[in-house]
Amino acid sequence: GFLMSWRADAAGRVDTLKLLAPPESSSTGRQIVESSLLTLASTNVVFPAEPVGVGGSWTVTNRITGDASMRRTTTYTVTALDGDTVTLDVTVDERPTQQEVTIDNEVAGELNGATLTVDAASTTSEGEITVDLRRPLPVAGAVKATTRVVYAGPQAETRVVQDITSAVEYGG
Repeated sequence: GFLMSWRADAAGRVDTLKLLAPPESSSTGRQIVESSLLTLASTNVVFPAEPVGVGGSWTVTNRITGDASMRRTTTYTVTALDGDTVTLDVTVDERPTQQEVTIDNEVAGELNGATLTVDAASTTSEGEITVDLRRPLPVAGAVKATTRVVYAGPQAETRVVQDITSAVEYGG
C-alpha cells in the first residue's frame, strides 16, 4: 500500500518526489519503506544532454539523504545499445557533505559531546543495469556501493569508522 511518485525532466533528473504511506502503517514500517524508496530514487539514471555511444561515459553528482548525508558521484559507461535498450556499467563514489559531526549520545561514553572530523572516505562499488528507454526504471541489473568514512576524534588515537552500504536490484 505504499506509493511513490516523482516528476523528472526528459534526461531523468528527479525534481519532485512524493512518498505516501497507508494510514495503518507503523512508524517503523514507514521508516524502512521510506529509506528503501529514497535509495531507489537516488539511483535513478540521469542521461547526458549530448548523445553517447558504446564506450562513452558521463558522470552525475547528487546529494543523498538518509542516516548520513552524502554527495554521490555516479559514472555511467555505455556497454551495449540495442534499439531502446541501453546497458550501462555503473560506478559510485560518495563523500560526506558534513566534514564534522558532534556525538550526542550517552552510550558513546567519553566521546559523548565530542566533535569528530572526517579523516578519510572511500567507496567500493559495482553495478551494471539495463535501461529500456520507454520505462521509468531500469529493467534489470544491480548497483551496490559501500562507503567507509573514518572520523578523527579529539585525541590523536581516536578514530570512529562508519560503513554505509546501499544496494538496488532491478528486475525479477
